[in-house]
Amino acid sequence: MTAEEALNLVDSLLCSTFGQRLNDVQCAVFLESWLGRTYAEIAVQISYEHDYIKQIGCQLWRSLSELFGREVCKKNIQTVLRSYHQSSNSQQSSKKDTNNLDFLAANESTRYEIMNGELFVTPTRHRRHQQVCLKIARPLDIWSESSSLGETILAPGMLFSQVDSVIPDVVWVSRERLAQIEDEAGHFTGAPELVIEVLSPGKQNELQDKKAKLKLYSVSGVREYWIVDRFTQKIEVYRRKKAQLILVATLLDDDKITSPLLPGFSCSIRLFFPG
Repeated sequence: MTAEEALNLVDSLLCSTFGQRLNDVQCAVFLESWLGRTYAEIAVQISYEHDYIKQIGCQLWRSLSELFGREVCKKNIQTVLRSYHQSSNSQQSSKKDTNNLDFLAANESTRYEIMNGELFVTPTRHRRHQQVCLKIARPLDIWSESSSLGETILAPGMLFSQVDSVIPDVVWVSRERLAQIEDEAGHFTGAPELVIEVLSPGKQNELQDKKAKLKLYSVSGVREYWIVDRFTQKIEVYRRKKAQLILVATLLDDDKITSPLLPGFSCSIRLFFPG
């Protein structure tokens, strides 16, 4: 992998995950660091103060550590990127990607999702599942309208990469983030702030939401994830800490759900479930 290839990969991953692009100084610091130059040498090379270049470097490594879920620094950047690139290539032949969806029959009673190259096919959700989604979306939408901070969206298409394409039940996205991640077709190419999945019956469906999607949303930059169990009327709340989604609360009965993403929003979870 050349320095330019590594730079293009990092820039693309940062954009798809966080909606960020590297600026000219960050690009220069990355390229020169890849070539083994010190911050002092980089500062002289591009005519900036040493302390400023070091600060830019530290910020860049923090962003990449969050992106890859492991510590990234000047000394190991080549190892991390080459490992990621090799892993992606080795899995490619056995994976399905979004191009495979073109060959699947269009069918309103079937949902197709791809996670890490694995195809998941599920039937249309049960009526009660859809009711729960609407009951969750309604108070979120009312709050969004009154606050003008974002939008509540039912079942958007989220295309994180060629091998990761999913359709969550409900999402909330800020207006600023929406402008960054929505493509011309109305699909999301990056993570919204809040994702909500309502469990469907069956162990496989539970594992899909609690394992596969939790991992995907974690690495993709989702800041909060609610897993709603309509059978036990329970909600698990995961929030982003140290670059991953961590379970922070399990809500039952008359508990109220709030979020640091939604200032002033509060709702009893009882209202999410049909009587």
